[in-house]
Amino acid sequence: MARFLDHKQVRDAVQTVVAGDDVRCAVAFWGDGALKALFGSKKRASKARIICDLSMGGTNPEELVLLGAPDNPDLKHLRGL
Repeated sequence: MARFLDHKQVRDAVQTVVAGDDVRCAVAFWGDGALKALFGSKKRASKARIICDLSMGGTNPEELVLLGAPDNPDLKHLRGL
């Protein structure tokens, strides 16, 4: 059964997911501070497989560098995500 989450419940649910061992994220836009807010550290983020959208300009390029771009094979782009 589907359930609706308020902002705190969403934050708690996301933090539970990213605390796991096999983290996979499809996040359209990565803003300033997203890595720190979601993962807490670059080391933790480096273990995640991530898809984002670079086509609309909503992602902070510096955040992608923190996520390991352009050398991170687990950081992918999907236009229109």
